[in-house]
Amino acid sequence: MEKWQEEDCKRVAALFEDVRNRAAFARDYSVPGGQAMIYQHINVLRPVGLDAAVAYARGFHVSLSTISPTLATKVQEVLKVGVAAPSTTSETKNDWPFRDVTADQWKTLDLADKGRVEGYAMSLIATHQTDKSRKEIA
Repeated sequence: MEKWQEEDCKRVAALFEDVRNRAAFARDYSVPGGQAMIYQHINVLRPVGLDAAVAYARGFHVSLSTISPTLATKVQEVLKVGVAAPSTTSETKNDWPFRDVTADQWKTLDLADKGRVEGYAMSLIATHQTDKSRKEIA
């Protein structure tokens, strides 16, 4: 786990100090992994992913940057680049990142949802890159 991820976990732990029922919080705000994942986050066992960070931000009525400045910055970077479905020409069709989602389906999502999808993808890519670099070192 990277230092910034540990710091995210510590921020989440501080927010949960006065929460008596983590299971209810997890249900009410759709925390991925439920109370078990909250436990792992506040005990710095697993990094806080984008979906969980968004759920925590909603639940505690704070900004995403309060939970994770790094994830918030990554989401902002995605939004600056823009989120647009590729044209349906044969040149870009092979570059379309989704196997089961069409460009027309993608267009039905609002900008915030598209940003969440791309932010989640960036989080996964960062995790895989971290795992890959660990394997190279070993």
